[in-house]
Amino acid sequence: MPSAVGGWLLLLCVVLTFVIPISTGYAMIVALRSGELDVVGTVYAFVYLALAGFSFAAGVSLWLVLPNAVTTAKLFLLAQAAFALADFVMLFLRNRSIALDPNLILSILIRPLLFAVLWYSYLIKSKRVRDTYRQDYSVVTKDL
Repeated sequence: MPSAVGGWLLLLCVVLTFVIPISTGYAMIVALRSGELDVVGTVYAFVYLALAGFSFAAGVSLWLVLPNAVTTAKLFLLAQAAFALADFVMLFLRNRSIALDPNLILSILIRPLLFAVLWYSYLIKSKRVRDTYRQDYSVVTKDL
């Protein structure tokens, strides 16, 4: 019998379903409305919005204990980490002096990477996750 979605798993569901989509969506809408974004910035804003949608889908699938929910959440965390790295590289290539600002490094690169690593590790190691999403630990998805 699957265990309930609770504890740290519930916190992850809330963050993925509400916190990330709302905060990202709000920040990107403000950026788009400012009119100061160039073409590359606009593309990045829409990618961030797509990631917010992916976060929502991953959170809902975990919350509802859908098949492959853990795999979906892991894929979101990998996509978020990859995009944070790409975002930092783009910033660095555009303006190296700004990209070396410790506050920007923390907010654009370190925080998202740390978030992804910690929650990915949780999804791999948690007994609650393993017991709740048994179907995600099949031969097909165990290596993701």
